[in-house]
Amino acid sequence: MDVPIIRWLSDLRTVGAFLTILPFRPAVGAAEDGYERGNLSVAAWGFPIIGLLLGATGGLCYAFAIWLGCTVWLAAVLSLAVLVLLCGGIHEDGLGDFADGLGGANCDRRLAIMDDSQAGNFAILALLLLSAGRIGALAALDALERGRDCLIDARVRGRTGMYGGGGRSGGPGRRDGPPAPGRPDRGCFGRSTKYYRI
Repeated sequence: MDVPIIRWLSDLRTVGAFLTILPFRPAVGAAEDGYERGNLSVAAWGFPIIGLLLGATGGLCYAFAIWLGCTVWLAAVLSLAVLVLLCGGIHEDGLGDFADGLGGANCDRRLAIMDDSQAGNFAILALLLLSAGRIGALAALDALERGRDCLIDARVRGRTGMYGGGGRSGGPGRRDGPPAPGRPDRGCFGRSTKYYRI
């Protein structure tokens, strides 16, 4: 039977593989007592912890750029670029697909548009506005400590909110689509908020 620390590390590897492009290798399989390794709904408590690591990386990049003498605008661009690269642009890709899908006349057409790998006008405009807003908001803080802390806090809170509603969808977006993601287990929210308060 796995000891708790082994399970925690296994869960963090599962979440890290889901949220980043870093070479996490999640373990898969069931333990003797039914604990399932690699189950994202069980490992969801680790979202804020991976968010903390990502935010700290972005904050360090921001602080390092300021230390090198970069302006707050350039520091904001560099730190956000690092975060987008670490996450593989998964959130930006989702936003672009969603924005393109808004141009569809009905549900089937919207799903077909979102399934298309090419970026349309709505996707490009949405990503430009998002990038400009994020860079402007970070640069407007105009203080090293506030910018660094904002990057860390935003990543942790964003990952905490991911499973608050993400696993509660009513079903797949299309009739022939994959099943809805599993709902996080009851203890996930309590464990993650406890770690966040630390």
